[in-house]
Amino acid sequence: RVNPATGNRTPLLFPLDIGDGPNFFSPRALAIEADGTLVVRDELFGMLRVDPQTGDRTIFSGCPERGAPGECDSPIGSGPPLRLPQAMAIEDGGSFVVADRALAGIMRVDSGTGDRRVISGCTEPTLLGECDSPIGDGPEFLSLTAIAVEADGALVVSDANRGAVLRVNPDTGDRTIVSECPEPVLLGTCDDPIGDGPHFEFLSAIAVEEDGTLLVGDSKRGALLRVNPATGDRTMMSGCPGPRLGGSGCANATIGTGPGLSNIAAFAVDADSFLVADLNLGAVLRINPVTGDRTIVSGCRERDRRFDCVDIVGAGPEFLNPSGLAIEPHGSIFVVDEREIFRVDPVTGNRTIISR
Repeated sequence: RVNPATGNRTPLLFPLDIGDGPNFFSPRALAIEADGTLVVRDELFGMLRVDPQTGDRTIFSGCPERGAPGECDSPIGSGPPLRLPQAMAIEDGGSFVVADRALAGIMRVDSGTGDRRVISGCTEPTLLGECDSPIGDGPEFLSLTAIAVEADGALVVSDANRGAVLRVNPDTGDRTIVSECPEPVLLGTCDDPIGDGPHFEFLSAIAVEEDGTLLVGDSKRGALLRVNPATGDRTMMSGCPGPRLGGSGCANATIGTGPGLSNIAAFAVDADSFLVADLNLGAVLRINPVTGDRTIVSGCRERDRRFDCVDIVGAGPEFLNPSGLAIEPHGSIFVVDEREIFRVDPVTGNRTIISR
């Protein structure tokens, strides 16, 4: 589709490959290694490295074959298979920690060999809350949605079904509740929550600010919250204090100005702001950490009743489902979307597909 006024182009059919290697199947998370190489977590293949210049893709941990998880004839890296890797983060030593929703556990992936080892939670897929021999003590994971690494190396995860943020000892796998209910609850009620402040409704993203404060995204609220890492206290930082109305509407005045948050998929902490990938908006937003104000960096600013974008920031192919993002130091923003990776200019918002 070519815009007759601006000449901007949007592909309607699946276009030609960019870069050599296995095509993405269902990429969901993105990170940048120290040398600038991109790492993508794919629900089918596992972990891939992507050259940011050529777009070439290489599987370094997981299965090069298309098949059911756990049924791989020639896996890359030893250890349990990645069954439904939901989110990942990079530890100081360069290893990857991956939250696997099917395992209800956290796996460490060696960045060199691709070897995988469960470090907390279940080692085999089980029904919710029915893990026979979990690694580490403490509350069991139910539905992991995001993971981040604190300055001292501890891991923090968001658990949507438990409605809580947990801290994980990276050596022992022990788990403790940082904020919200010690036990799963229904309808947001909790007799003895850890920390004061608004309840979580559906946690979908987590990051660590420079001062150690935890930043979490609540997709059901359409809001970002700050969590005190010591007390578990929760404060609204940007978005809808609740309750939510249909779509992205909010019954009360939002915290911060700008487009409403709708379906928060991923965070990245920049030098002086936060970046958010929003699935429903099809956009990347910048959040002012002081005021909570939201501006579109790239993507759709407004949609009509048919959900077609009528006001877009930046030129290039539109985002469809931006589900992961990462920032180069003082450079480009990378976004994983559907089966491709975009490079986004942080000033103009222009989008270029670099690998698919």
